[in-house]
Amino acid sequence: LEFYASNLFIWTVRLESITFVKARDQFWVFIFFLDPGRNG
Repeated sequence: LEFYASNLFIWTVRLESITFVKARDQFWVFIFFLDPGRNG
């Protein structure tokens, strides 16, 4: 039971980090497209 709990915790942390990375990348893409200097 302890192994299952720790495994679940690890997967939760992984999912949160993956979600954070995706949100961060989308945020930078958003900023990139809003930047008038880069869009020309």
